[in-house]
Amino acid sequence: MSCKKVMSLCMGISTLVISVLSWAAPIERPNFVIVMADDMTYTDSGCYGNDEVQTPNIDKLAAEGMRFTHAYSTMAKCSPTRQLLFTGLYPLRSGAYPQRSKIYDGVKTMPVYFKEMGYRIAIAGKTHYSPVSAYPFEVISDVPVNFSGFEEFLTRDDDQPFCLVVTSTQPHTPWDAGRDDQYDPSSLTLPPNMADTPRTRELLALYYSEVSFLDRQVGTVMSLLEKTNKADNTLVLFLSEQGAAVPFAKWTLYDAGIRAQCIARWPGKIESGATTEAMVQYHDVLPTFMEAAGDTKDHDLDGESFLDVLMGEKDEHRSQVYGIHTNVGVNNGNPYPIRAIRDKRYKLIWNILHEDEYHNNLTELDRKWFFFLEWEKVAGENELADTLVKRYKKRPEYELYDTHSDPYEMNNLAASEKHQ
Repeated sequence: MSCKKVMSLCMGISTLVISVLSWAAPIERPNFVIVMADDMTYTDSGCYGNDEVQTPNIDKLAAEGMRFTHAYSTMAKCSPTRQLLFTGLYPLRSGAYPQRSKIYDGVKTMPVYFKEMGYRIAIAGKTHYSPVSAYPFEVISDVPVNFSGFEEFLTRDDDQPFCLVVTSTQPHTPWDAGRDDQYDPSSLTLPPNMADTPRTRELLALYYSEVSFLDRQVGTVMSLLEKTNKADNTLVLFLSEQGAAVPFAKWTLYDAGIRAQCIARWPGKIESGATTEAMVQYHDVLPTFMEAAGDTKDHDLDGESFLDVLMGEKDEHRSQVYGIHTNVGVNNGNPYPIRAIRDKRYKLIWNILHEDEYHNNLTELDRKWFFFLEWEKVAGENELADTLVKRYKKRPEYELYDTHSDPYEMNNLAASEKHQ
């Protein structure tokens, strides 16, 4: 054999060896499940520090996955929050800014992206987005969540990955799905931003029962994944949506309004029992899931993938997060625009129409599930109730809080010379 042929043969063998050594088996694309609560304050589960509310399934999920301590929505309202999650865009960019709003024509959504990637994608439970045509989910259960269609969806085609969004209606009012006797109102510890009145205690107990009802739904979802042998290759994300319909939570930009529980479980990929302080927002979820599914193209989203945080490769994501609020679309709400920016320690809130009083359902209606009007009635004899009523309805132009020393945002530092 000539030297030329020998060299050619050696080069061919070398190329083959390099190809074999560099070859990797195709990565199996994961399935995705999002379980989303409805009006659940971020503090209200065992793994987030509340040892009075019973949430064994949420706590188990955290023990098996990663718990985020700094996850946020941009708005504390149902419809904009969900459309933030499903579009990956800030509310003013997508169009889903007021309550019950719809996204602009041409805005792509999670079901569109996932279908383009070859996924089956379905929703079960609350929708609260518009227009429906822009969200081509397969609907396998209406409100309330009915689990009868889940197993068929999960096992329909083992060769095609899926994404399932489970949107509970708990613990949204009315607080009537849980057990009335599960919690003793007199034994509960009230947070410092709640006045201690009989009605407050009674309703907090019912709200906790509703949280426990939600927790059982989380357990059902996880049991079905195990039963269908899908748990090991499924990235499960639990989100608490925005805060409960109580003062200083839903419809506000305080942490009890926009801060969220966020727990991710993905066996073999996400470290069990991990906790991260990385700051993320709801619109980061879509690009994260898309990257995990293999789509790394630039889709011009406002959200940014935090897959490297889930993989334990980074412990930082955003340096600050933003909040935006309008009362437009809120029942009994007056026009009241609010803006906020927050890093891991400080929160700055700008109440643009601070000359006006703030109004919504809580301040105007004497409903069974609201206790603000009771606070007003006892304000003359209850100093904390008087303070809270005034703070909620009449706000300064600027509010600045040190959330490390003041997690319930009770001490406004905006006038402090030290913090100018």
